[in-house]
Amino acid sequence: MKIYPILIAILLFVFITLAIIFMGIGLDEKQFIAAIVPLFILILGSYILYLNRELGSSHDDIRIYELHVKRYPVYESLMRLMSNIIIRSSINQDEVDKFTELKSKSISIFSPEIQEYIGVVCKKANELHKVNSMLFNILTSTEKEKLLNHRRDLFEWFTEQVTNKSRGVFEKSLELKS
Repeated sequence: MKIYPILIAILLFVFITLAIIFMGIGLDEKQFIAAIVPLFILILGSYILYLNRELGSSHDDIRIYELHVKRYPVYESLMRLMSNIIIRSSINQDEVDKFTELKSKSISIFSPEIQEYIGVVCKKANELHKVNSMLFNILTSTEKEKLLNHRRDLFEWFTEQVTNKSRGVFEKSLELKS
């Protein structure tokens, strides 16, 4: 049972009753309008509240909007960038910049835990880019071997993130099903 239509019906009844009473007392038009305006505003306000409740956005609509328009694109971009790193075995500066952009987007829409996770991913992406750049400048074989091992560890880390870790981190925030 909806209370707003009942409330509006009661207020309309009171309004009509008061109009009949005031006209019977002999109030002139200005006095009648001054007496009725607050009641009319109350009826109009009640009707607007009713419409807002029935037709307006609810908390679920806002949550769904936030999930599909704000959060999912950040998650999908993060996964796509990490997958590209694994597939191509490299990362360029544009992709590093995209990770940084994702990190700044995440500040207002994700929990501190997810923001921290995206920060770690950005740090690892920067580290990988740096290692790739350094590989071309190293002359000794031991330094090169050290960097190649570190690069391999970073690729393994990104692979673990794409296959297991990221979904678990984002699961609650994105309402992902296991």
